[in-house]
Amino acid sequence: MAVWVWSGLYRKINAWLQIALVGTLNVLETWLALDFLLWGPWNLLFALGFMGVVAWTNFGKHAA
Repeated sequence: MAVWVWSGLYRKINAWLQIALVGTLNVLETWLALDFLLWGPWNLLFALGFMGVVAWTNFGKHAA
């Protein structure tokens, strides 16, 4: 996915897929491996922040 991000091809599809994957992974981690997460249930907050940054940079007013 990193190569896809760097290539700049299909940016909107990439952003939606990245947001969906991070959200899905975070729900699974919270449900199945809460003891292993660095910030425990607060990890979801950091993931939401990251997903917001991805959305803002790809769908915001300044997006290319």
